[in-house]
Amino acid sequence: MNIQAIFREMTPRARIGLAAAVLGVVAVSFFLLKMATAPSYQTIMTGMSGTTPGSGRVQLPGFVA
Repeated sequence: MNIQAIFREMTPRARIGLAAAVLGVVAVSFFLLKMATAPSYQTIMTGMSGTTPGSGRVQLPGFVA
């Protein structure tokens, strides 16, 4: 059976369920991608830009590098 025949044989309730599942997958994918590409709150709160990775180093008292 091809996909069109399967879709044609589905009941309206099954079509709605399939559409809701597809919409849910798209929505979850969108939000995961949005969260994954968002800057870290730690970086935002410290005021660091992330383009200068060595600028956050601080010499600890008593630590010799």
